[in-house]
Amino acid sequence: MSALAVFLRALLPACYAGLVFYFGRTFFRPLNLARRLKYALPAAYAVIAVHALYIGAYTATEHHELLATIYELM
Repeated sequence: MSALAVFLRALLPACYAGLVFYFGRTFFRPLNLARRLKYALPAAYAVIAVHALYIGAYTATEHHELLATIYELM
């Protein structure tokens, strides 16, 4: 497996944990809604982009997509 895929596999749980922490901190702050959500959507898009990059790197190196179907489970 490529070094990029291994790095992204280690980074993804930290990204998701950071996103959960960010949203938890954002929704319990006393500021108005617009200021609280200023970076929420870009942060979510960044985590989705990292996840998509990991799927692409894994697929390129292992020649197997991570997107499972019901037929792969049988």
